[in-house]
Amino acid sequence: MSTATVPQRFISAEEFRTLKSAHPHSELIAGRVIEMPSPGFLHGLVCAQIIIELGFYLRTNRSGRVISNDSGVITERNPDTVRGPDVAYYSFTKLPTDQSPEGYPEVPPDLVFEVKSPSDRWTDLLKKVSELLTVGVNTVCVIDPERELAQIFRSDEPVQLVAADSVLEFASLLPGWSVPLKSLLSK
Repeated sequence: MSTATVPQRFISAEEFRTLKSAHPHSELIAGRVIEMPSPGFLHGLVCAQIIIELGFYLRTNRSGRVISNDSGVITERNPDTVRGPDVAYYSFTKLPTDQSPEGYPEVPPDLVFEVKSPSDRWTDLLKKVSELLTVGVNTVCVIDPERELAQIFRSDEPVQLVAADSVLEFASLLPGWSVPLKSLLSK
């Protein structure tokens, strides 16, 4: 007697957003929910430092807003993929002040920060970076706290490396904003 397996049904980005998952860290990849390990203290600390620095800048410049906590960016449809950036910046040009989407915005953020956790694999991170750039994110900054290094990805430029003793800045997106990478990595 043969047994047949029933294929798992793909879910949409909209279903994923309302899913009551037992695991708080997950992404939707090609219609399937993928759970990820909790990133840990240092990851949260670096993310918080980024949010604080961007928050101070945006208080005076009022050029956009910052989101965190894996709020979600749709990178593919049919089947859907929803990536959860650690920190993302949306300019008011892309997402005007009168728009606060109930679900995922229809437009990608201008800038995404990803903080590498000890459990992250570079191949997976680079796939995520590629998806974000392909969907229209202007810049993705991957910060590696263990190596004290940042890598800045743009679709039309070579990868830029930023050492801990250097400054992070994104002049075309956040004019006048700069922060020493070391201050984001402070433990």
